[in-house]
Amino acid sequence: MPKRTQLRSLSELRAAWPESAARAYGADVVAGLAERARAAAAAIWARVRPVVDVALAAAETIAVVYVMRGAFARRHLLAEARRHLSYALRGRPHRPGLDEEIVQAAIDGYTRRASRRMLTSDLRALYPRGTEDQAVLRALTRKRAASL
Repeated sequence: MPKRTQLRSLSELRAAWPESAARAYGADVVAGLAERARAAAAAIWARVRPVVDVALAAAETIAVVYVMRGAFARRHLLAEARRHLSYALRGRPHRPGLDEEIVQAAIDGYTRRASRRMLTSDLRALYPRGTEDQAVLRALTRKRAASL
């Protein structure tokens, strides 16, 4: 078989693979294999119980919110914690208050209250009112130095 010189994207390859497999092995065989693979995946997902690690969820939540906002309010953390739970649990229900627990862990572990002095001019423009419920990421080096 000659070596291919033209590069194709993954999406192009994925589109071509079913047709290539059907030519090589027959459409019925490929369809049967695909159906069995889907059934096996569904059975595995049904048995696997998703677990939420609150500390890990708090770290991920704070990282996403900080990257997106810089300074933020509790409501921003709560929205991201709920997005995290929706993704991690694949839409399954979770115990009441788990989202608040993640937010509290994020606040306790990674933030400090913001004052008008702390905010840079670009953040002051985003937050023209008081900063009572806003926080900024605590310097991680300070926490690390204190624990040494």
